[in-house]
Amino acid sequence: LNNHSNVLSLASKLPSSDQAVLKTQVIAYISLSNYSQALSLSQSSEDLLFETAYCHYKLGDYNSCLSICQNQKSQKFKQLKAQACFRSCLFEEAMADYEELLQAETDNTELLINLSASAVAPGIYERGVDHMLLQHSSTWEILFNKACALCGLQKFSEALSILESVESQIKKDSDLQDEIWMVKAQRAYIYQKTEEYQRASEIYQEILKGDSEGNLKAIAKNNLLVLKKDESGEAIKQLKEAVAESAKLTTLQKIGILLNLAIIAHKRRRKEDLNKAIDECQKWSVSDERLASVKSLILLKEKKHQDYKDYLLSLNQPWAYILLSEIYLHQNKHLEASEALLALKEKDPSYCKIEYYITLCEVLEESKQLEIAASVLEEASKKFTDSRIWKLWAETHLKLGNPQKASEIYSEYLSNTYNQEFQAQLVLSKASQNISEAEKYASQLPQVNLKALYSSGDRLESLDEILDRLEFANLTWKQKIEEKGPTEIKSKKRKRKPRYPKGIDPNDPNKPQPDPERWIPLKERKAFRKKYRKKQQKMKGPQGAAAEKEKEIGVFSRGPSTAHTEAVGEKAKKKRKK
Repeated sequence: LNNHSNVLSLASKLPSSDQAVLKTQVIAYISLSNYSQALSLSQSSEDLLFETAYCHYKLGDYNSCLSICQNQKSQKFKQLKAQACFRSCLFEEAMADYEELLQAETDNTELLINLSASAVAPGIYERGVDHMLLQHSSTWEILFNKACALCGLQKFSEALSILESVESQIKKDSDLQDEIWMVKAQRAYIYQKTEEYQRASEIYQEILKGDSEGNLKAIAKNNLLVLKKDESGEAIKQLKEAVAESAKLTTLQKIGILLNLAIIAHKRRRKEDLNKAIDECQKWSVSDERLASVKSLILLKEKKHQDYKDYLLSLNQPWAYILLSEIYLHQNKHLEASEALLALKEKDPSYCKIEYYITLCEVLEESKQLEIAASVLEEASKKFTDSRIWKLWAETHLKLGNPQKASEIYSEYLSNTYNQEFQAQLVLSKASQNISEAEKYASQLPQVNLKALYSSGDRLESLDEILDRLEFANLTWKQKIEEKGPTEIKSKKRKRKPRYPKGIDPNDPNKPQPDPERWIPLKERKAFRKKYRKKQQKMKGPQGAAAEKEKEIGVFSRGPSTAHTEAVGEKAKKKRKK
């Protein structure tokens, strides 16, 4: 560093117009990681185009870097372009660039490692696992990337076995001991996905307490919060720290952490944090599918229907139309969902596979657009020979009340490929039009093997044998009823074991036995009667009358009534009132 500083101090005394001096200054600033100053100098010269592109790359301005590298043909520009594509989440373009570079340098291990890392991305995991250039490599970096790709394909047991071999290679080399944390983090992720939460949590805690790099600690912190389902304000603070902790996080990792932050902020109604997280995600990747999903769902919950529609359509990506249709289907808006799927067909027909046409047909049927469904399936039948497409096409015409067209579809398919189910459906559709033709096609169907209708253990039974056996069993049962008589055949009552209070065992005399009076009301039990104290009888009846003992408890006395007896002092009160 002192040497580069000395170079800069010496270069400042030389004329700045000299290209050699300018290039020396730019390289010195790059070596000192002062990319902003290097960029300001390099932009003034066309001879320093690569240095300008490199400074843009290091400053995170990948679009500017790509625009410079786009039309350059030298190897160093192609390699920088591949790295910028990887950082911009353009993984397929990055793979294509690395494959082109490897044609000139087949044994370049660094390029092979970068190629394998580019395949660890949604949608292209299989290419990373089955790639010819990577299949026979035993380098631990490539094996690690392969394990990550297998995790993306949900093949966790295979990924764990590869990680074990990677860990054994790392332990043999003393210079690679710091890389063991990366393997542990991936192992913890697999445990988390396979619901072994305790093991995953222990490894994440070990990473956070250990001397691992900042990017691994950031990932561990994020995954641990997800594992614990922590949606507190403290979780938002920790996720912000995780993003700021390390510049070595990949773009996908940064977006993943920021989206978790956005979801928690939305749930806690912290709009400022939510908007900041979404804006930061868009800065790294505008067309990320996960970002679009989160942003659209937030707009949906806020009932801003036009906003999420305009946003998804503005992305101009095939998956955005699929996402829009899924949101509409979630709201049972089949008509709008069908419009989104039809727009995708016009936008990018190559994206429309068999599953797309099947889904579109189901949505059109729900929205009662059978005529459009029939025309779409007719178009699909010209591209695919899959029986599901042809079957749906024929069934749609049957629902439209057009069995003749359905028969033609079945006949056309059977002319190229024999299908027993289609032959049977052709018979049924012809039966409503022409019985003789239906019989003709029915004769081509195989005869039913009655002996294969039912299997009892290792023995096959025919239909007649089954009926005879059932009839014999019925007769045997009737004979038993007649012999025993109706009084002898009684329904068996289930004997239930008596239930005792907790802590009581009737077979153990040392333990306390249940109270025999536990079902009797409290006031009628003997123990309660002993404690009961007789209270002085209260006066009953009108004032001045003597209390009379009742003959029975709870029964009123049947002696002479005092209802009409005049109370003492009543006459005096009347006189006073006068």
